Amino acid sequence: MIRLWGFRYSVYTWIARMALAERGLAYDWSEVNPFDPEAENPHPFGRVPLLDHDGARIFETAAITTYLDEAFPGDSWTPDAPLSRSRVTQVIGMVDSYGYWPMVRDVFGPAVFAPATGRAPDQERIDGGLRDSLPVLDALEEIAAEGVVLNGALTRADLHLAPMVGYFAAHPPAAELLGERPCLSAWFSQIRQRPSYLDTQPGLPENSL
Repeated sequence: MIRLWGFRYSVYTWIARMALAERGLAYDWSEVNPFDPEAENPHPFGRVPLLDHDGARIFETAAITTYLDEAFPGDSWTPDAPLSRSRVTQVIGMVDSYGYWPMVRDVFGPAVFAPATGRAPDQERIDGGLRDSLPVLDALEEIAAEGVVLNGALTRADLHLAPMVGYFAAHPPAAELLGERPCLSAWFSQIRQRPSYLDTQPGLPENSL
């Protein structure tokens, strides 16, 4: 039995759900809002997502995708070649360390999510997020152009990156920045057509404008 605890709008939960969809795995869902201090959350640090498989609880999204890759049948999401394997780790680490905050918290959050919940966009924060996203986009473009990952063969790097870019590109000026990087843009145009991406998109709150 598989259970996933997550917050439906969390980009990291989206990554885990996309990975589960790629493996064709059914699972029970438990909604938990990590921003609610009163929420019952089994994650030891109050975050999301957390995966439970027959009593084995796994947290940290990269650990979850590693587990799903290796514990269930299907094409491997981990390349054999040393450089390709290293690039997978590099993309995941780079997005977590340098991409998530500007791309999701400083662009998608105030530019897309906030207006959908009736709050005014924070333009200063958005502008800063767009600026701070540039070196991340440039580094990803270089990796995509190299071609050993982000090349159409699904890896954990694709699973980790696609929802991040999806949220980022929901803001038109961010989508323009993505479009200025042809290799990264071509990669995203392809992966966003996968059923696992389309079927797990969180959307916006129901009271969106």
